[in-house]
Amino acid sequence: MKVSLDLRPRALVAAQKKRLNVARLFMTLFLLSFMLLGFSTLLWGFWNYTSLQRRVAFLEDTLSIQRAQNARLANELKRLSDEEKVFV
Repeated sequence: MKVSLDLRPRALVAAQKKRLNVARLFMTLFLLSFMLLGFSTLLWGFWNYTSLQRRVAFLEDTLSIQRAQNARLANELKRLSDEEKVFV
């Protein structure tokens, strides 16, 4: 059995244990930035998807209105051409 004995003062041992690990800090920051970037990309994609859905719905409504107006104008044009034939 191996026993290790540290004869340094307790304050020095505690200070050395609490030393800043730069590699661990960088890896943690890298991981957090990666997660934040991924989450923000997902949010941006979802926002873009919903805005495109709203835009498509708006354009489909506009298209149906235009088709209805086109049908009314075609009927009016036919009526006017028939009325013109009566006078000519």
